[in-house]
Amino acid sequence: MKTIYIIGDDKLGRASMNALDAGSLVYRNQSVGSRRVLKLLRKKIIRLSDIIEMGVAELLRKSPTVPDFPIVKTNGDVRRILEDERPDRVVCFRAGLVLSREVLNLGPEFLNIHCADLPEFGGLGAIRRALSQGALAQNACLHEMVAEIDAGRVFHKEPFELSQSVSFAENEERAYQAGRKILVGMVKGEINPSLDD
Repeated sequence: MKTIYIIGDDKLGRASMNALDAGSLVYRNQSVGSRRVLKLLRKKIIRLSDIIEMGVAELLRKSPTVPDFPIVKTNGDVRRILEDERPDRVVCFRAGLVLSREVLNLGPEFLNIHCADLPEFGGLGAIRRALSQGALAQNACLHEMVAEIDAGRVFHKEPFELSQSVSFAENEERAYQAGRKILVGMVKGEINPSLDD
């Protein structure tokens, strides 16, 4: 099965890129910029305090070096990749790009790895919300991508524990280690969901 991986081009995403096999078809997602962050703030999808906390955690992480994978920023970029590569499956991980209904209907299976329980903790700021609600037993979830964010059928869960006694950055690392385990399991064929199940 031909699979392409669209992975966020931040430090957590780059660490995940380095966990993949050399032959994997990887695209670095660079769709998140200051304009998008301001839009999310205006719509009250995420709080300023969450952005600051995530930004500080990102600054404190080591910056892994990755191969010069191609970049994807827009739905148009994804459409061109699908036309060129003709994959059977697209897997997104830490990709801030929200795929349009038109792209999702183009044919391959679209899967996402979300690093918190679904449906309870979908969307942005999930780890912070889980911590504030005391929901420390969590799961990274591999799920079908549909037009609504983090709403598709869940195929696989990888458990992890959050802790009130460690930093936000450490909690984020725990969550994304679980997500990376799913990602690597898919590359190795150990996790192989099918939308036809």
